[in-house]
Amino acid sequence: MRRSATFNWNLWLQWILATTLGWLVGSSFLPLELVAGLSIGVAQWLILRPLFPQTGWWIPLSAGGWILGWGISMVIAVPGADFLIAGLVGLSTGSFQWFILRQWVPLAGWWIVVSVLAWIIGLSGFAEPRLAGLVVGVVTGIVFELLTRYKKR
Repeated sequence: MRRSATFNWNLWLQWILATTLGWLVGSSFLPLELVAGLSIGVAQWLILRPLFPQTGWWIPLSAGGWILGWGISMVIAVPGADFLIAGLVGLSTGSFQWFILRQWVPLAGWWIVVSVLAWIIGLSGFAEPRLAGLVVGVVTGIVFELLTRYKKR
C-alpha cells in the first residue's frame, strides 16, 4: 500500500466537478433514473481512468446501480420518504461501484456507506435538488481522495 501524506485538493475538486456536471447533464433528461447514473458514471470515469487500470466497468456499473436503486424505490414507493429513495439509490450505486474500487483500495467498503449518506444529503431535501451533484461530489470526493491514498500495488 502506498500512502500520500497530504490531501490532494486537485483530485477532490476534479471529483466534485465531474459529479456536479454529471448530475446536471443527467438530471436534465427524462427519464432521470436512466440518464443521471450514466452521465455521472462517465464523468467520474474520466477522473478514475488515470488513477486505476481497467476502469471501463465504472460506467455501466454506475448506471446499473443507479437504475436498480431507482427501480426498487419506485416499487416500494413510500410517499414523502425522499430519504429512503435517496438511500436506496446511494446503496445500490455505491455497492455496484464498490466492485471496481475494491480491486485497488483495501478500505473500499466505506464507499458504500458514504454513497448512501451523500445521496441522502443531496436528494432528500437537505439541499436544493439542482445542487445534489455538488453535495454528493463534495462528500464522496473527500472519501475518494482518502481511499486513493491507500492504493494497492
